[in-house]
Amino acid sequence: MDTLIKGYGNVSMAADGSFIASCENNSQIQIIRNDFEAQSCYVSSDGKGFFAFSEGLNGTYKDEYFFSAPEGSFLKSRMVMEKGVDVNASFFNFHSYGKAVFDKSGKITLEGPFEQASYLDHALNAEKIIIEDSNVFLYGSPSLKGDFFSFQSKAPLYYWNYESNDIVSSSDLEYFQYVFKDDVLDIQGDDFFMYIDDKNSFLRISGFTLYFKDLMVSSKNASVKIFENFFNISAIEGDLLIKSDDFSGYAKNIYVFSDLSWKADGGVRVVF
Repeated sequence: MDTLIKGYGNVSMAADGSFIASCENNSQIQIIRNDFEAQSCYVSSDGKGFFAFSEGLNGTYKDEYFFSAPEGSFLKSRMVMEKGVDVNASFFNFHSYGKAVFDKSGKITLEGPFEQASYLDHALNAEKIIIEDSNVFLYGSPSLKGDFFSFQSKAPLYYWNYESNDIVSSSDLEYFQYVFKDDVLDIQGDDFFMYIDDKNSFLRISGFTLYFKDLMVSSKNASVKIFENFFNISAIEGDLLIKSDDFSGYAKNIYVFSDLSWKADGGVRVVF
């Protein structure tokens, strides 16, 4: 589909097919092309397939993403915004401070120097965000912060199908914090896989270490089920190492409650 431009205003066209169109009385010029539909007050073209839009650009992409930007351009079936863009979808709101690219394959790329996104009650930050087929990829030490838990990863972070149930995965977890009332549990590890729904969360992590109060729990591989009032931590491989100032112990499972009390079960061994 070629680009369709219609509206009310002034048009100046040269013999080579280049033109400039500007709106009158704040009546926006409509631009329709492929999966884009947008409005701007100033449109120019070189007559060879390049279109530039300034004085504000607002529209929809693939009937799913609503966007606004100070200016933009079409080139080779890609829309490029050099001065940032706001993108709103059903569950995500994105903001780019740098360049944003929408292409005909359905991919949206937001490139730094720093990107921000709002997901439900959480804030996402990354140097680069790619949205493709309803999948979200975060690059450059991405982090997520919310009222109840937050985490930061040194490696790329992936969100699949941003709906009520989400899967998050990364090859390096720098920290994961979960708040019980006024207390914070700090988790560190390597490869992690996290499933989030509207009630509970599930975390599978290698190189796992958890710190709280005077106690430390670690394991080569562990699964962590996060409920409203307690954690259930299980060793996937080997045992959990449990250490405090007074003793060391091993177990298959440990429960950490909201008051930060705990109990262990499953092959418990204690060394005083």
